Amino acid sequence: MSDPLNLFRETLSGEIERRGGYMAVSRATDAAGRKISYQTIMRWASGETRPDLAEFLVLCRALGLSPDALFPVFKSGQEGDDSVRIPRLDVEAAAGDGRMVDVVTAATELPFPRAFAERMAPRGADLQCLTVRGDSMEPTIQNGAMIVIDRKQRDLPKWMPTSRKVPRRHQKPDGIYVFMQSGLVRLKRLRDLGDHLVAVISDNDDIHPLEIIRLGRDGGLRIIGRVVWWDVRG
Repeated sequence: MSDPLNLFRETLSGEIERRGGYMAVSRATDAAGRKISYQTIMRWASGETRPDLAEFLVLCRALGLSPDALFPVFKSGQEGDDSVRIPRLDVEAAAGDGRMVDVVTAATELPFPRAFAERMAPRGADLQCLTVRGDSMEPTIQNGAMIVIDRKQRDLPKWMPTSRKVPRRHQKPDGIYVFMQSGLVRLKRLRDLGDHLVAVISDNDDIHPLEIIRLGRDGGLRIIGRVVWWDVRG
């Protein structure tokens, strides 16, 4: 079986030639929502570097190709399959007040090259895709963006009061999580404050203020997973 990254480079080089060169592809990525320089695309085609998953998906949109067309090595069910198939759930994670759900099931599966997917999370992660609705996590995660969560990452970072002994820069940053509360699916930064208290934090805090909830009360809280990647939109 051919090396997966070699097949990606060969396919990319063919698309670059067919579409008029590196500059033309770079302009197409700009139109797709995130400009990637022609020098970067040249390095991908030569094998000097490779894109991360966010860049790979922008490249797919720019070229009008599905991930399995740009990375043809992974055909599900074939010998030597080198893909990671990530379930896409039929529920929207609300960056706001939340969306009511009863049962969360997989609507479809999205294939991703293993070489890129493992840059999001380590091998063995339980990855799932969702779509975001709402503005409370803007500008970090925008309305309509696709996110990938790892359902194995459910531990919250502990909050510590700042002091001379514990500089703020040494504290673990707040993670972004998808969680259920009172039957609603929500997307927020979460921070364990201790004493059974959790801070629910929006990046767009001018509109969506900080919430403090007590575990076991306030509708309960069940973490579905930590966000490990999101679609960066221009």
